[in-house]
Amino acid sequence: MDPPTPQYARELLQHATTRFSIAISDKLKIKFVHLHAHRHLLDPAPRFSLIAESIGAMRLAWHGLQQSAASSELPHVFCDTTGCAFTFLPASLYFGCTVAAYVHYPTISTDMLQL
Repeated sequence: MDPPTPQYARELLQHATTRFSIAISDKLKIKFVHLHAHRHLLDPAPRFSLIAESIGAMRLAWHGLQQSAASSELPHVFCDTTGCAFTFLPASLYFGCTVAAYVHYPTISTDMLQL
């Protein structure tokens, strides 16, 4: 995966403004942490895929928060849009962030149990 372009943040904020019909103030300090170098953490696992992917999501969140901490810019609010609650643990417990998220429940449904 290629690294993000310089206009990436502007385009992403414009997309969010259009998609959700919201106004995002220029006064807000919004920082995007790019994790393209850690994409392999989300690769599908041959077995125990739900557990492996959940652990991978936590590790990916950990790397992003570590990058923020290294630049002394931990977020006040950690926004998770993956639909899975496993990133909350490192964000809230280890880094002390408030978490805002959209989460799909249940994580496992009965149709997922059928072979």
